[in-house]
Amino acid sequence: MQLSSSKTWFKMEGASAQALRILADVVTAGLPQEYLDLLAYSNGGEGQVIHISDDCLNVRHSQLGQHTA
Repeated sequence: MQLSSSKTWFKMEGASAQALRILADVVTAGLPQEYLDLLAYSNGGEGQVIHISDDCLNVRHSQLGQHTA
């Protein structure tokens, strides 16, 4: 696998402070501050991040006992 060179990632708006407070209240185990900072910056997005070659996919299928056509 390698990082995509297409650079077609589009970030979503960050989560609001209120949404982050609610999340912190619901997740009683606690969340790392770095993760909360990431959600505040971007609450998801879309685009190609990595490129997976056909050879890589074939190896993974054979490791699972499945074969590609």
